[in-house]
Amino acid sequence: MLTPQLDWFFEPQKTQVDLHFTNCDSIHLLLELFQPLHEQFQREYKFGLTKDTIRIEETFILRRPVLLTVEINRQWDQIFLIPGENQQIYFSETATKYKPHFSDRDSEVINSYFDKKAEIVNQRDIRMVYSTIVQTNPLEIAYEEIDRVSWQFDSLLQDAELDSDLPKWFVEYESRNIKYARQMYLLGAPGYQSYHGIDVNKNRNFKPELDLRELNMEDSLAIPTEFYFGALDMYISIVLNDHVIGDDPTEILTNANNSSNWIKNRRIRDIFNALLLNRIERSSIQFPAELKDQILSTISEANRNQVVEDISRNQDLIGNQAPYFYLKNLAGNFVDTEVLKDKITLLNFWSTNCAPCYEQFSSESKLLNELDGIHFQIVKICMGSRERKWKEIVEEYNLSGINLYSNKGWDEKIRKTYNEPVYSQYMLIDQNGLVISDKCPKPSDSKLLDLIRKHI
Repeated sequence: MLTPQLDWFFEPQKTQVDLHFTNCDSIHLLLELFQPLHEQFQREYKFGLTKDTIRIEETFILRRPVLLTVEINRQWDQIFLIPGENQQIYFSETATKYKPHFSDRDSEVINSYFDKKAEIVNQRDIRMVYSTIVQTNPLEIAYEEIDRVSWQFDSLLQDAELDSDLPKWFVEYESRNIKYARQMYLLGAPGYQSYHGIDVNKNRNFKPELDLRELNMEDSLAIPTEFYFGALDMYISIVLNDHVIGDDPTEILTNANNSSNWIKNRRIRDIFNALLLNRIERSSIQFPAELKDQILSTISEANRNQVVEDISRNQDLIGNQAPYFYLKNLAGNFVDTEVLKDKITLLNFWSTNCAPCYEQFSSESKLLNELDGIHFQIVKICMGSRERKWKEIVEEYNLSGINLYSNKGWDEKIRKTYNEPVYSQYMLIDQNGLVISDKCPKPSDSKLLDLIRKHI
């Protein structure tokens, strides 16, 4: 294994992974890979009993080191991948699981380290251990638990460096990863709990130990998307000494972009401004075109083309048929996009973990009452949620309209075909299934009723 350059975020590199299985019983294999701010990969395979060698080859475009989740017959492992570094992985069946073996020494010792790291957190997904702590504990206890787990990870890394000859570059990378992941979760915990509607007492006296201007956030393997957004917002707030940066949305984004000059690290500055552009693209607000150009111009030339490419992947939905879906309703029957026809349809994407989504429930009911007797309906697609929790929320809040559930497979397809819809996003569809507006006002906004009446 070559010593990698740990300086990636925007520079995608092709990475090939070959999985080999020999003399296997029947196999149910699931591969899953998540890169923050980028599309999730998930693929499923099923094989019967065979003595032949089964080889599965997948090619990923990686922007940073990641963990590939490999689930075999409901037992899972996580494989450390490096951009541009191809992997040959051979699985042998033991009494308890399929054990991976690697074609080079460095990969073997690094993945052995991650096995021990998973043991510390009782074999849970390493990437999500901190977010689970934040979701399930009062804030003060969450701080203590994050510190405790971080200390265990640090101790493990020091022992592994001595005992297993971990590569020096990996020790440096992982030590930063542990340090920054801890800091990011401590910083993001109050906002994360608030966003997900967790009733907690926030410890306003907590002060970060790191100067965020020195933080390389892309080094952290463990940080989910919410913490990128939350921590970067918090970063700007800290830099501006918690002053309000404006009331008008255009003014806020303009001032935030101007304030990014305070960020000394070029990569972090580029990420922040790319996120501002991402918000403009996904917002229902019509921002001035010159604002987008201004923000794009502040991104360094080395990363600007990649940002433009990422943004241009979105397809134009307005005036076209709403992309196909085939989802389960409350009765357990499957419904496709034909349900969007013959009536004006307000299509909503939401999640049981999305606090702002709940705020619109009563307004949806009022809207349906206001338009009673008119060919109008609301179709709600629940994503990123457990099916049982979805049913509980629909029943508890007596949700109006046609309620549909999207599983992990359909979540991925919908995100791709509907341009990564954010939770609590609404689209307006005409009687022929054509998209009128892909980012229309929310039911609590009187402008939505005016928009609907124009198309009835």
